[in-house]
Amino acid sequence: MRYRLILILTSILMSISASSAFAAEGLEDGESLDIILFCCNDGLGVDSGDENDDKQRGERMPQQPIVCSISKDSGITIKNNFDISEISSFEIWNQNTCIASFIDQKDFIDMIFSLKGEYQLIFRFKNYLLSGYISF
Repeated sequence: MRYRLILILTSILMSISASSAFAAEGLEDGESLDIILFCCNDGLGVDSGDENDDKQRGERMPQQPIVCSISKDSGITIKNNFDISEISSFEIWNQNTCIASFIDQKDFIDMIFSLKGEYQLIFRFKNYLLSGYISF
């Protein structure tokens, strides 16, 4: 059941990628890049087998978008009181493949500002992840 939910969430995120991807042409040092993130279950939890389990936890409502700013000077800022220090990995995905994963925020930011194309960014926390799309 959780695997199916993850596939559905991934499909939803992919379908809204056009509206949540921001162009970042010609960014210079000191400029920031704003993206929209959505919170998802990380899929590593234990499946209880109860089909109503997700409904009982209140995951039926559309998710609120979360604004994230990425800057070479000031790092990553995520609104809504997310603690950046709790992120276990910063990932860059190209379609269905993780092309880079970082523990260090600075290395992740350096890579982001060197990319061209469309990518999915994933910030992994202990029990959930934040995911969004960006286009350079």
